[in-house]
Amino acid sequence: MDGTVDLEDLFEDDVNRGVESTQRLQAASESQAEDDLAAAERAQRLNWALVLIAAGLASVVAFLAARRASRAMVRPLEQLAQAARTLAGGHLGHRVTIASPAEVREVAETFNSMAGSLQQQRDELERQAFHDALTGVPNRALSRTVPVTPSTPRRGARGARRC
Repeated sequence: MDGTVDLEDLFEDDVNRGVESTQRLQAASESQAEDDLAAAERAQRLNWALVLIAAGLASVVAFLAARRASRAMVRPLEQLAQAARTLAGGHLGHRVTIASPAEVREVAETFNSMAGSLQQQRDELERQAFHDALTGVPNRALSRTVPVTPSTPRRGARGARRC
């Protein structure tokens, strides 16, 4: 019986050692799993932070690009508006030069064409008003009484003021 007790004791010792080893392995595995889980959570937070930073930077870049594009369109339109005011003030020789997209440049060219046409029409009207229609000779009596400057209204027909 002594031999059987010893075998049972040996068997029990081997089983206990096996259980202890399994518990140590389980504890180590749980610790490793917790570390891996914590690292994965940190990586996930870092990824979200990077996504938010990238989205923020993309938003800032988009805002700046839109602002620049807006200014590129508004500035030429402001120049055209100023040129129109100058033209309305009687300065028909004023022209506008705009370096911008083709559409706005086309509007500026059309504006300049309109101003040139108005200037030619005014010059022709003045020529007709201040020259004799039959001979083409300047009408000296009328041209002496009507000063012509770009800032004063054109006279020479009905309603002309005499100075």
